[in-house]
Amino acid sequence: MGVPSAKQRRVLVVDDKVSIHEDFRHILCRDEDGGLEATKSLLLGTPLKKSLDLRIQLECAAQGLDGVEMIRLGVEEGNPFLLAFVDVRMPPGIDGIETISRMWEIDPDLHAVICTAFSDYTWEETIENLGNTDRLLILKKPFDITVVRQLSSSLLTKSELAQRIKRQVSDMAREMMSTRMIIDMCNDAYLQTDEQGRVVIWSRKAEAFFGWSFVEAQGRQLQQFLKSKSPSEGSYESWLNRLTEHASGERVEMVAVARDGVEFPVEVSIAPMQIDGLSLLNAFVHDISDPSERKTNADEALALPTG
Repeated sequence: MGVPSAKQRRVLVVDDKVSIHEDFRHILCRDEDGGLEATKSLLLGTPLKKSLDLRIQLECAAQGLDGVEMIRLGVEEGNPFLLAFVDVRMPPGIDGIETISRMWEIDPDLHAVICTAFSDYTWEETIENLGNTDRLLILKKPFDITVVRQLSSSLLTKSELAQRIKRQVSDMAREMMSTRMIIDMCNDAYLQTDEQGRVVIWSRKAEAFFGWSFVEAQGRQLQQFLKSKSPSEGSYESWLNRLTEHASGERVEMVAVARDGVEFPVEVSIAPMQIDGLSLLNAFVHDISDPSERKTNADEALALPTG
């Protein structure tokens, strides 16, 4: 078996009749030499029709367990099948329902089509065995060539799109994890707020810095943790406007408020950000207080009467 090109899409046919394998091959696989169509065109004097190339690498198995093993090998080799046509009756081995069930245990993303000329299972019984999923269709024999080709094209495109989305989500998750690791290694506390000024991201340094865990800080207003040095802050909007005036990366001196009520001087670097029409605010907070003075303030706060 040759190595498939990067554009080839693997399709598996599981049927105990070799003639069915050949039927699928004629329906789904492009005639590389164009032999039959070229001969017909030459004899009849008609234009040669250009066949649609579905870019399918078709592979076949005669029994359910053989098909399951091919699915397993495809996953292990990093070259999985996107689509499987499975006959419902394949004596003496397991039937098509059991075959697909085992295939999905190995590759939950596989799209499957049950091929049958009988009423072995009702749709309700099939759903009961395999679950209600958009990855399963039933194809009645005898096959309609147009239906098989359209079905294959649609399911393969759907499968490729799902794989692409899955890869993108995985890439984004890795990027977010990498970014989070960098942020957590930073000496400054980092936090992000939404359009209403509520905390949505809170680094580990921020947890140690302010004394609030992320779960506790999430959803709280930024003003609860940072205050202006001016006597009167005014509304949140005016306070936020003063912050964003320093959005070029310049640090502005402010007052941080820890969970225990202790206030200490900090430098804050503000960076507004627009994502999909949402206005977010990134803040890096740097402690400029004297550690010994901060400890004294903390001791004084603890000594205050509590009501």
